[in-house]
Amino acid sequence: MIRRILVPLDGSDFGEAALPYAEQLAAATGAEVILLQSIAPHPLEIDLAETRSPHLSKLRQEYLDHSKAAARDYLAAIQKRLSEKGITARYLVEIGPPADRIVACAKEREVDLIALSTHGRSGIGALVMGSVANKVFHVAEVPVLLVKPRKQTTLS
Repeated sequence: MIRRILVPLDGSDFGEAALPYAEQLAAATGAEVILLQSIAPHPLEIDLAETRSPHLSKLRQEYLDHSKAAARDYLAAIQKRLSEKGITARYLVEIGPPADRIVACAKEREVDLIALSTHGRSGIGALVMGSVANKVFHVAEVPVLLVKPRKQTTLS
C-alpha cells in the first residue's frame, strides 16, 4: 500500500516531470504527497566554514535565507495546486546535498515511494555533474520511480 510519496523538486521544469505521476498515484491510492526541495550548500561553503569573517558569514546566511524563502514559495504553490485537486500534500525545505537529503527524508518520513525526475545526463555530463537520481536509486530503501522528462520541441 502506498501511503506517502516523496517528490523531490529542484525548481526546474525538468524537475517537475515526476509530479504528474505522483499526482495520479496519490489520487488513486489516497496517499499523501511530500514535496521536498533540498538546498545544496553554497559552493563557497567549505571556504566560508574555514574563515571567521563576519562579512562572509553574513553572506552565507543571506544566501540560505533567500534560498529557503524561494523554495518555500515554490513548494507552497505546488502544494496549493495539489490540494485543489483533493490531494493531501505538505512540503519540506532542507539544507544539504540533495541525494543525501532525499534518502534521509524518505527514511525519516517513512515514505513508500520516491517519485523523482532525472535530468537525463549521461556520459561525461553525468560523471562531472553527478546524478542525484542515480544516487537516490542505488541508496534508497524504498522503490524509486524515475521519470525522464520529455524533450521540448520547438516548431520553426
